[in-house]
Amino acid sequence: MESIKKPLYLVKILSFIIIIGAFSYYISYLFASDDLFLLSSIVLIVFTIINSLLLFKRFRDITNPLFLFSIFWNLGVSVSALKLSKLQTKWEVLTWICFYVAYIGFVIIYALLSQKEETITDCKPFSITQEYKTGLKKVIVMLTIISVVSILIEWILIGFLPILSSKPHAYSYFHISGLHYFSLLFVFVPSLAIIDLYDNNLSIIKSLTKDKVILACIIISFVLPVILVSRYELIFLVLFALMTYLIISKSRNLKLIIMSVVIISIGWIIMTYFRHHSISYLNEIFEMKNPNIPIFITQPYIYIANNFDNFNQLVKHLPEFTFGKRMIFPIYALSGMKFLYPAFYPGTIYVTKEELTTVTLFYDAYYDFGLIGVGVFSCISGGISKLIHAISNKKQNPAFILLLAQLNIYLVLSFFTTWFSNPTTWFNIVITLLIYLYLEYNKKRGKRNEV
Repeated sequence: MESIKKPLYLVKILSFIIIIGAFSYYISYLFASDDLFLLSSIVLIVFTIINSLLLFKRFRDITNPLFLFSIFWNLGVSVSALKLSKLQTKWEVLTWICFYVAYIGFVIIYALLSQKEETITDCKPFSITQEYKTGLKKVIVMLTIISVVSILIEWILIGFLPILSSKPHAYSYFHISGLHYFSLLFVFVPSLAIIDLYDNNLSIIKSLTKDKVILACIIISFVLPVILVSRYELIFLVLFALMTYLIISKSRNLKLIIMSVVIISIGWIIMTYFRHHSISYLNEIFEMKNPNIPIFITQPYIYIANNFDNFNQLVKHLPEFTFGKRMIFPIYALSGMKFLYPAFYPGTIYVTKEELTTVTLFYDAYYDFGLIGVGVFSCISGGISKLIHAISNKKQNPAFILLLAQLNIYLVLSFFTTWFSNPTTWFNIVITLLIYLYLEYNKKRGKRNEV
């Protein structure tokens, strides 16, 4: 495909998003104020669709961070605006403003940094050198062994495995501080295997049949979250693998995406059973206005929608800002300071119901600095996303693919939690850096041996 000069196209998109986005959020707010929640949601859905189509026309890439965040953040807000649960109430005006600013700050910075990209071209096909492939296989085996050994140690010291326990929320008690980070390294394995096995001329399935070791590691990586009864880890593992494949293949394979959703859904159902959550128990927690809505609809709905209402609870009830204490929790946790100064961290969480504790990406930013914190954090997120996306397109080291895939998952699941205040996120970033360093070292050592 020939390059298409589009120097002003991004400026037009940016103007549309700022003006029409503000108008859409305002109209949606007015409808919600009059209890017209369906219309409130429809307005934002229409804006999300038009906005996403324009961005896709510009970037031609479904793994572009701005494209993904545009879809999933605005779609999350629009789904929550339906107010299908009795737990959900009308949002404060400031809450609406925060949701708009959270999106628009990301858009402005990302778009401004993309302004130098005046052409749209077909991306070069992904390829990996043999030096990197040799190192990748070693990393895959190493991470699998570390995960298995760490889980075995936890099992011995704690005295039970979640899948064999009869108590609800068993996984919540299956944690040895520090060690559990290593137990979860299996989430990297399928993504690394996809990078290692990817070949433009050969399917990954066919490649797998030729490498039994990698196949065994992949099977183990899927079994471990089931043993832990961790729906989140299974979802993250599948999304991580899917995102990695979409990035390196430049594919828009709808069948693959649907298959991933099916795997997640089946895993979710199985682990809900092993978590001993009955339908009556879940319905009691979710408090849907229409109790006849099937549980397979209400459960994902609540896991998306209620998080925005939890943010609204924060806006309504937070007595004072904490000026950075919430967002530095990864340092506080990974350094061991949480054991020395347990009272330092503000642990109060403002939610609609005690059992529903998931929150949005911007919860801690507001907790620390209010609306300004949301705006600044959004701008920083947009800038870093653009930087990582640009680097991953230029550098050959597969670690940059892993980094972009993780970032994209955090943007897709921006409704779920405060990813960058989560120690596990930063631990995984450190592991990604170590993988990068090891692959570079292995590559240089390979070249020295050739000489």
